[in-house]
Amino acid sequence: VESISKSLLKEHDTDFIFFTGDLVNGGNEKFNEASELLFNKIVEPTKIEKTDIIFCQGNHDLDRKKEMPSIYMRIDSFSDNSQVDKFIQNEDIREYEQSLKNHENFQSFQKAYFNEKKDDIVTPLYTIHKRSSDGKKIGIATINSSWRCKDSVTDTGNLLFPLCVLKEVITLLRGSEIKILLMHHPLSDFKYFNQDLMT
Repeated sequence: VESISKSLLKEHDTDFIFFTGDLVNGGNEKFNEASELLFNKIVEPTKIEKTDIIFCQGNHDLDRKKEMPSIYMRIDSFSDNSQVDKFIQNEDIREYEQSLKNHENFQSFQKAYFNEKKDDIVTPLYTIHKRSSDGKKIGIATINSSWRCKDSVTDTGNLLFPLCVLKEVITLLRGSEIKILLMHHPLSDFKYFNQDLMT
């Protein structure tokens, strides 16, 4: 952290800092403590606003013990994007809510972190942050690529992200002159049918 802070002191006109996940290990409740140790020390030398550190969730930010195994197995059995979208769009949202259990600690922290930015949108699967720099409108989105993470051994090639949600994110970025999308995982970590349409 000290070396990052020192290197940032040499930079000029830092507008934003992007952090793409793994703030803690094991999804414990120490997000605020970790934020103070990392984010606060970065804010000091750059003089940027705290809310201009934009971050997304990584697989180590999950508490993997909360989701019911039956929910994981059901989603893991999906073989095309329409099944993923249908799961998200189902009027009975209980299964979808259960699929977010592993993310609750991170989501609570993220929502509180950006609370003072009333125009920011923070949801379990994505966030939207509208900013400006040098007179240009900038739209920054993060997506929760860790939604279907199980473990580091089997995650590669097995992750999923709902295309209906990705389309919603794209719509919300309209009007931005510069659009930035952040996520923790490479596209190669997603299931083949999912990554093809995400590119």
